[in-house]
Amino acid sequence: MENILVCVDSSPQAVSCCDHALAIAKMGNAHVDVLYISDIRAFESCAVSGLEPDGATTEVLGHLRVLEELKAKRIEKNVRGIFQCGNYGKHVDFHHLHGFILDIIGEFTKNERGIDFIVIGRRGEHSGNFKEHIGSTAERIIKASTVPCLVAAEKHTAAKRIMVAYDGSEHSEAAVKNLLGFGALFRGEVHLVTVETENVTPAGKAPLEKFCQSFKDVGINTITATLSGRVDEAIVRYIEMHSIDMLIMGAYGHSGIRHLFVGSNTTKILASTSITAIVCHNR
Repeated sequence: MENILVCVDSSPQAVSCCDHALAIAKMGNAHVDVLYISDIRAFESCAVSGLEPDGATTEVLGHLRVLEELKAKRIEKNVRGIFQCGNYGKHVDFHHLHGFILDIIGEFTKNERGIDFIVIGRRGEHSGNFKEHIGSTAERIIKASTVPCLVAAEKHTAAKRIMVAYDGSEHSEAAVKNLLGFGALFRGEVHLVTVETENVTPAGKAPLEKFCQSFKDVGINTITATLSGRVDEAIVRYIEMHSIDMLIMGAYGHSGIRHLFVGSNTTKILASTSITAIVCHNR
C-alpha cells in the first residue's frame, strides 16, 4: 500500500479518520493525501434562502466563502497536528478543493500517483444525532470506489480480532485477498465467517479452509465459523459475542444485486455496528 486518501470535515469523526490513516500509513510507509471538500452548491445564490440574486446576495455569498476558507485552515491545522504528533508530517499533503466529492475522489484515483486505499468516517458534520445510520456521503463513496474503503470507528484502537465476512461472492473473495495483502499491517487474530443461506452451499464454504491455511502460512492465527440465520443479524451477533475490533467484507453480496447505495447486507451491518470496517470491491 503506497497511497492513502483520507476524507475529512469538521466533525469529530475526522480525528478518528486521521488516526486510522496514520496507523496504517506508518506500518506501510505510505503517502497520505488528506482531502477537505467545499461543496460548490453551498455557494450558489439559490443556497441563500430568501434572498434575490442581487448585490446583497453576492455580499452574503462572499462572507460565506471567507468563513469556509477559515474553516478549511482550522481543519488543516488540526490534521497536520495529528500527523506531526505521530512523527509522520512530512508524508502528508492537505488539499482543500471546491466541487463534488465523487468527482474529486475520481480525479485522485486517476492521477499519476493514484490511490490504493480510502479512509472515511461513518457520518459527517451534518449528520446530527442519527448515529444508527451510515452517512449518505460515506455510502456514495463506498459505492463509487474502485479501492478498499475503511469506514472508521469513532475512536481508533489497534485491531486484535479481525472478522472477514465471506459468502463466496467475488466481492467477499476480494475482502479475503485484501486482508492477505495487508498481512503485515493487521497482525491480530482473524475470524473467517460465513452465514449459511441458499446462496452459500457446503461447496461454497470450502475455500474457507484454503484461506485459513493461507493466513496461517503468514503467521496469522485464524478461526473459521459457519453461522445460520439472517445474514446481517448473524454477523452482528458474532461481532458482539467475540469482541471483534474490525470487520472486512465485500461491498456487494452473492446475489450480485446493486441496491440504491451499497449491497443490502453490507449497509445493514455498517448501520448496526460501530467498529471499524473495510469494504472491498472486486474491481
